[in-house]
Amino acid sequence: MIIGIGTDILDSPRLSLLLLRDSFLKKVYTQDEIEYLKAHKMNQSTAAGMFSVKEAVAKALGRGFDYLSWKDIEITHDEYGRPHTVLHGKAQELFKSLNGTNVHISISHVRFAAVAQCILEGRDSADC
Repeated sequence: MIIGIGTDILDSPRLSLLLLRDSFLKKVYTQDEIEYLKAHKMNQSTAAGMFSVKEAVAKALGRGFDYLSWKDIEITHDEYGRPHTVLHGKAQELFKSLNGTNVHISISHVRFAAVAQCILEGRDSADC
């Protein structure tokens, strides 16, 4: 059953100047995410897509970044480049409290925008 859904869209060029600031990178992205971005030459579309997924997941969880840390939501990629989400800290606790079982994400981007969607799948509390 679906326990949450979130969507986010971001104007990619807004992010390009922030990517030059080490403090921004360290606040928003995990070390593995930063390495991934560096391997992709700090591509603003890639960074915007990852940022947008974090926003979409937070919305699906029903909480914002006043409660969650940006690094509580990590974006990884498999060998084919398909993105996946790993939840840490408060995001993981919240997901478990919602009886979450799966996190589904999708990212798309064009030159000036990135969009992401997250669907959280879980068990009905009566099934637990």
